[in-house]
Amino acid sequence: MPPIIIGVADIRNRSVKVEDAKEPATLMLEAIQGAINDATSSAETAQVLQNSIDSISVVRTWTWPYRDLPGLLSQELGVNPQHRLYSDHGGNQPAKLLDEAATRIEKGETKVAVLTGGEALASYPLLMNAFNTVNLSSACILTSTEYATQLGISSDRWIYPLGGAGFSERDNFWDRPNFFESSAISKSLDICLERSHLALDDIDLYDLYSCFPIVPKLACHHLGLSIIEPQKPLSLLGGLTSFGGAGNNYSMHAITEMTRQLRDRSSRNGLILANGGILSYQHALCLSSQAPQKGRLYPDNRSLSLLNVDMTPSVDFEAEGKAIIETYTIEFTRDGNPLRAYIVGRIADTNHRFLANESDQATLLRLSSMEEEPIGKTGFVSPDPEGERGQRRNLFSLDSSSKL
Repeated sequence: MPPIIIGVADIRNRSVKVEDAKEPATLMLEAIQGAINDATSSAETAQVLQNSIDSISVVRTWTWPYRDLPGLLSQELGVNPQHRLYSDHGGNQPAKLLDEAATRIEKGETKVAVLTGGEALASYPLLMNAFNTVNLSSACILTSTEYATQLGISSDRWIYPLGGAGFSERDNFWDRPNFFESSAISKSLDICLERSHLALDDIDLYDLYSCFPIVPKLACHHLGLSIIEPQKPLSLLGGLTSFGGAGNNYSMHAITEMTRQLRDRSSRNGLILANGGILSYQHALCLSSQAPQKGRLYPDNRSLSLLNVDMTPSVDFEAEGKAIIETYTIEFTRDGNPLRAYIVGRIADTNHRFLANESDQATLLRLSSMEEEPIGKTGFVSPDPEGERGQRRNLFSLDSSSKL
């Protein structure tokens, strides 16, 4: 029974009047009702579809605490779904939940699945400071082609999930293989396309999670897409600055928008990449306006190892010797002067990784000058004999002759 998306909806509560204030659960219920209405053409069919809901998956909220949000939504909808899930935190969750729901429908474990999420914390119109807890909610409803036909839902509403894949990096950034790519992004995209039986040339629409510029940049580098002059837009939403971001639920809005654009049949296939954490969690998803080849089942990812297992270097928390800068960042004061450097590097003799601050003002100024590329530069690292506020740390100098 091929899984299909039959209904989608977005809710935007732009009012700043107190009497119009709504909590996330209220916005989600409105989005679910909107998705039901989007799928059906009569009140009778809408009620039958609502009564058939046997799965509710909710993207975890940032702004409001709930003891049992899937249970609360079920109660308000008047249903008692067998499958209820309140997700972990992470912007990868919308794509992950849809992938899982599609698998359950394919296996006959779920009849009608509802995915939803949203946030409510009145935002402000300040373009320079994008806000990720705006008053937004969205919902998506999936079922099988068989049940949609039984309900009389027109096939022009159907959008087919073809496949998905997700991987995670290690939570500690210093335990990752390198800092110039994301293996989790690369693997998620590659395996998603492979399991969807699509090549990159088959993709007409993209929504590469764009709340943080580094995510679409790394995805484009891996896929071989131009960032400066892409042949096709890289986002349907426009990122955190232009669209806003409903916390972890950002990419659910990408799913709803891609569904709408695929329905007009001017595009055939779409690719979504959903990111969570600090490039920590990834999930990719392919949607299509065309049914998969007859006999081709939706891929089951439940046995797929989600953790990126690429080899990582050992970390020396007390390091000494000739060293090479692997990556770094600078903390500035409010008046624009460099305050402190944070350096991740490799010890030349062992290739072990270390973390350090700068040891001297000259190193700090060179790192923040932008007149040279510090990555790959050599220097010297050693433990700080006194530490800062009683805590031990390493110090790095670009003057390799310095013994600190």
